[in-house]
Amino acid sequence: YEENLSMICDSVNRLGLRIAFQSLDPVDEQRTMPCSWGPYYWSNERVRIFNDSLKDFSDQRDIPFNNMFEKMLALDDFPSYMFDGAHPNTRGHLYMYQEIMPFIDGLLAE
Repeated sequence: YEENLSMICDSVNRLGLRIAFQSLDPVDEQRTMPCSWGPYYWSNERVRIFNDSLKDFSDQRDIPFNNMFEKMLALDDFPSYMFDGAHPNTRGHLYMYQEIMPFIDGLLAE
């Protein structure tokens, strides 16, 4: 995972572009243990492992990181923001837009 992140960053840097990372979204485990579309099990514990690794990678390279995982989990009715347990619905996308745009705007203002 981190090797792939390094390759992505190296490619972006060669182009002279800036990069930022966004966490993976949390899942509604009531609908992802198992998933409705197959014998797959997605847990927030597993998502958190990837997000923690991405956050550590970002910190080590001084790359901005937006943690939507924690923001979404903090919502009282988080499952109502999800379409199928793993992907946001319209409400979820609107919430993400409202949280992500200030993050992006801040980066562009630098």
